[in-house]
Amino acid sequence: MDEVKLERFEFSSGVEELLPLISAEYPEGEMADPQYLAWEYLDNPCGLPEMVVARSDSNEIVGQYVVIPLEYNIEGVTVAGSLSLNTLTHTDFRGRGLFTSMALETYTGCGTRGLEMTIGFPNMASYPGFVRKLGFTHIGNAIVLVRPLRAGALIKGAILRHKHPKYQSYRIKESYDLTDEYSVGEFNISKFDVAADADMYLSFWEKRRSLYNQTNRDPKYLEWRYSRVPTRSYTLLKVTKGSRFLGFLALRIRTVYGMKASFVIDFNCLPEDESKRAGKTLLEFSKKLMRQEGSVFMGVLVTKNCPEFEILRKAGFFKAPSRFLPHDAPIILRWNRDSRSAESMQINRWFLTFGDYDAF
Repeated sequence: MDEVKLERFEFSSGVEELLPLISAEYPEGEMADPQYLAWEYLDNPCGLPEMVVARSDSNEIVGQYVVIPLEYNIEGVTVAGSLSLNTLTHTDFRGRGLFTSMALETYTGCGTRGLEMTIGFPNMASYPGFVRKLGFTHIGNAIVLVRPLRAGALIKGAILRHKHPKYQSYRIKESYDLTDEYSVGEFNISKFDVAADADMYLSFWEKRRSLYNQTNRDPKYLEWRYSRVPTRSYTLLKVTKGSRFLGFLALRIRTVYGMKASFVIDFNCLPEDESKRAGKTLLEFSKKLMRQEGSVFMGVLVTKNCPEFEILRKAGFFKAPSRFLPHDAPIILRWNRDSRSAESMQINRWFLTFGDYDAF
């Protein structure tokens, strides 16, 4: 049996050394694209990942455990944290406890580095290991809501879904570029250009940032997350009234089981009545826009404690049937140093969307 050794991965030589393991497990996956990895690991404005790898006798990487640094707002205070993702062990080296050993060493590094906490969105296969062996707490589940846009096409597609791959190749980037500004009642809807709209957006974000525990959605994060990712295309829309920024929405178009679908990746407004009306207007505009583009349904991940959930429910979104989902949407959290906050462990204090992790 080959011996393995664990070591902290250094990114000074780039990401290429990580690709053989990833390609062996996900040969057609976005994670195996060096452009995507360079964006996720090297371009992150919060810094380089904390990663521990397992090397075989032949010096090949046969396992990896990685978290990327992100900033979070926890009870109104900005906290240096991280997001767990891209965990892999080569099939020939499973069953040796590498997952646990790599993870615990990674979290030792997180503590030393000052990354106070780590959040994760595990699938059901990896969930037990995170909770039982790595000190994560399951704080609750997010909810996946859906809204049919073309009912007939959706029913037909659902019946024939097994004849198609789950997702169209990531190499086909679908999006819609809104070039005009639209007046809808008392509000204006237009493209959200994060760089150009940064000053207007910051006044909105300063009001919103302390309302929930959430990813720090400042302009540098939004620019990196939605505008600079090389393998994806997002449609970002904002709703304004005069010079006031009242909400934004990020959409991604994907082909799912042969059906064109739209995913609400991010949806932000304020609990004030005017902003909620603006958010409702923006959502209804987006529904019509995506239906015109041929989408048969819209999907969104959300937590129940926010005005966005209320707006979505009133707009006809309902909980997705479990048989159409790969798994539930558990949220897990781990404090890497002794700064645990009781409020941080309650799902009803969090605002979370698809935009908070890398699946979409």
